[in-house]
Amino acid sequence: MFFRSFAVAAALLTVVACGPQNADVERADEVLEGSDSALTAEVKIATTGMTVWLKPYVTKTVRDGQTLWILKGRASVNLEGMMSYVPDDAFCTTNLLSARTFEIVIQPGSEANTLLSGLPLFVNLIQAGPKQATLKFVLEPRFVDATGASSLWVTTAMKPIYVSGQGLAYRGKVRASGAPAVKVGGAPATVTKRAGTADEFNVDVGFDQLSNGALGTGATFTLGTASKQTAIAYAVAGLDLQRTDDAYATWPSPKCTSTIQACMNTLGMGAYDYEACGNYRDTQRCNIPSSLPQLGMSPDDRSVLDAALAQISATLPANKSVKVTGFYVQSLGGTGRPVLAQVVKAWQQLEQTPTASAGEPTPGQVNTDLDGWAARPVVPAIQKVVLQQSFKAQRLTSVHTTWHLLYFSTAARLMVIQLVDTAN
Repeated sequence: MFFRSFAVAAALLTVVACGPQNADVERADEVLEGSDSALTAEVKIATTGMTVWLKPYVTKTVRDGQTLWILKGRASVNLEGMMSYVPDDAFCTTNLLSARTFEIVIQPGSEANTLLSGLPLFVNLIQAGPKQATLKFVLEPRFVDATGASSLWVTTAMKPIYVSGQGLAYRGKVRASGAPAVKVGGAPATVTKRAGTADEFNVDVGFDQLSNGALGTGATFTLGTASKQTAIAYAVAGLDLQRTDDAYATWPSPKCTSTIQACMNTLGMGAYDYEACGNYRDTQRCNIPSSLPQLGMSPDDRSVLDAALAQISATLPANKSVKVTGFYVQSLGGTGRPVLAQVVKAWQQLEQTPTASAGEPTPGQVNTDLDGWAARPVVPAIQKVVLQQSFKAQRLTSVHTTWHLLYFSTAARLMVIQLVDTAN
C-alpha cells in the first residue's frame, strides 16, 4: 500500500510518546511526492537500551486466501520472542522475521476494530536476560491521498465516538458550502452539520463501512458537480515504549472521570452522540445516558414501609389505594451512576404502562400529592428502608393513576409510589 508524502508526513507528525521522559519519539525525514522513500518511512521510539522503528501505516496482505493487516517493525537489539495482548486477553499475532525484525498481524475484523476504537495493544519484546520492554500503540483511521475538487476540504483524522442507539462509530469531517453526499466503503455515510460552524459537516460510519473503505473502495465526497476521492488508511498512534514486563502497572486502565460523566449527564438522553465529552473509550468507561440501567426487585427489609402502608390503607375509601414497589438500579455502562431520566425510562420499559410526564416535583410537592391519600408517612418510611434521605423524583400520570418515582442514587434504589383513584 502506497500513500503520497503528505499522508506519511501527517502520520509521522502525530505519533507522540505518552510515557516518562526516558522514552523518545523521533519523526522520520519527510519524503518527496512520488518518492520510493515513502515505502521505507518509519517512526522511531526509544527507551533505555532499546530503539524500535515501525512503519507508520499497516499494510494489507493476503496470505493463504485471508486478508490481513500487517505492521512491520525492527529493533536495535536482538529479540528472542514477542507476545501481543490487550488487557486480560492475548490479541493479534506476532512473528519474529529475524533477530531484529518483526511483524504484528492484525485480523481485519474485530481485532482492527478494537484497536481503532482506542484500546491499546501491548507487545512484549523479549530479550535474553531479565530486562524486558513493552511497546504500546493504537490504530487511527485516516482519510488520505485526497484528489479532486478543492471546494471540498476533508480532514485527515477520524475519531472513534459513542453514538446513541448505535454504540461505536467513526467520525471524520468535511468542509463544504453545503451538506455533501458521502460514500465510505461504497455505502452512504451519515452526514450532519457540526454545531456552531458555518460550513463543517460530520461524516459518521460504522466499522463495516470503514473496513470496506480501507480494504479498497475508499471514500467519495460529492456536492453538485464537485467531487473528491480519498483512500482510508490505518495509522499507528499513541505509541510508547517502556522497560517493563507489566503493562498493567505501567499503563493502568483509565477510569471514568467526574468531568466526563458530568459532561455526558449535561448532554443527557437526547444527545445524538457524546463526542463533545471525549472519544469512544473515554465515554464508554462512564455511564452513558442513552444506555438504560437494569432494574430488579430490591431485596430490602420493607417491614417499616409495609406497616405504614397498612395503616394508610385502613383509612382510605374504596376508590383509593397506595402501593410502593422497590427496585435496585444497576448501571450497564461504566462506573458513573445513572441519572433520573435513565431510571425513569428503564422503569417505563419494564412496566410497559402508558404514562405522561408531569414534571420533577420537589420533596414538598411529593408530600402535597400524598396528602390526598393521607399517605405522607410513606416517604419517611421509604427513607428508612433505603437508608438514605435525599432523592430526585419524577411524577407520571395516566387516567386513574399517579406515580411518584423516587430515585435514591447513592443507594442505587428506585422506589415507585402508586396512587390510584378510580373515582377520577
